[in-house]
Amino acid sequence: MTRAGQGDAEAQYRLGNAYLKGIDIPLDYAQAIQWLTRAAEQGIAGAQTELGYSNAHGRGVIQDCSQALHWLSAAAEQGFPVGQYNLGKMYEEGFCAPKDYTQAVAWYQKAAEQSFGPAENNLGIMYQHGNGVPRDVDRAMQWLQKAADQGEAAAQHNLGEAYFSGRGVPRDYVKALEWFRKAASQELSASYYGLCYMYDEGKGVPPSYTDSASWCRKSAEAGHALGQTVLGDLYFKGKGVPQDYAQALRWWRLAAEQGCPIAQHNLGHLFEHGKGVRVDYPEALKWYRLAAESGNRVAVSSMRALAGIMTKKQLQESESRASAWQQNRGKTIQASVALTDVSVRPIN
Repeated sequence: MTRAGQGDAEAQYRLGNAYLKGIDIPLDYAQAIQWLTRAAEQGIAGAQTELGYSNAHGRGVIQDCSQALHWLSAAAEQGFPVGQYNLGKMYEEGFCAPKDYTQAVAWYQKAAEQSFGPAENNLGIMYQHGNGVPRDVDRAMQWLQKAADQGEAAAQHNLGEAYFSGRGVPRDYVKALEWFRKAASQELSASYYGLCYMYDEGKGVPPSYTDSASWCRKSAEAGHALGQTVLGDLYFKGKGVPQDYAQALRWWRLAAEQGCPIAQHNLGHLFEHGKGVRVDYPEALKWYRLAAESGNRVAVSSMRALAGIMTKKQLQESESRASAWQQNRGKTIQASVALTDVSVRPIN
């Protein structure tokens, strides 16, 4: 602290970072911001990046997007890859800066050229989707491969997704499984569902409901609606786990509340037939209706069949429940396999 107090910029940065993360001293955001500001004003890029991140996210200070942009730009202009990456992320998302894919690509490119894995991954995704650059799947794969080879978990997942779907590369389930495993070994939850699905369907590996249940549980506990849906299905059918309608109800409800139409239909089935729960026709029809409105054709048939045996009062009660749910929710999960690209979040 003596050197920091005497104006040593590097010492100020280290002290600010220690306060920021509670390293060897109690966490103290106010002290962190004070010392990081002193270091940032002396041109320490790491301090400028931390200060920019803090201003963007309201960490230790009132959120101030102009200050966030100022400090991240200062770090980026010095060639600091973490600052360049975070600045690119702000422009990509339109968070604390105008959405500008061209600017995002430019800053990701600068950081990627310094072999910064998160930037390589996000740059690959930009090329994959043609955001800020002409769509170029070959260049996308080059950047994703480079990041994945460096151990970047998000890029490993994205390569797995590319091989799974055959997007930019020939479809290869074995390679998809390999990359999902690597990402999952780093606890990237998005890959848990990829493995859950592949073991369930026998894609690139012999079918194993036991292994599928294990990965589905990890995915479900991480909050992934499709992982919750498949895990519910395994409990409903007794595949890889003991048959347990109450557990099926639990996981399908969680997925249904997130807007997954498959889970919504399945939850309706449980309420209609009293499996793991008391029979409740209005509740069953509510979930069938919500699934049908998301395009689930099976739910349309189930809804019509059930509505035909319900009383007017039950129908009104169900419609009221569905309307109340829609007012409070509105998030819909696609009913397909829905493996998705993973973009690395801002780094501090």
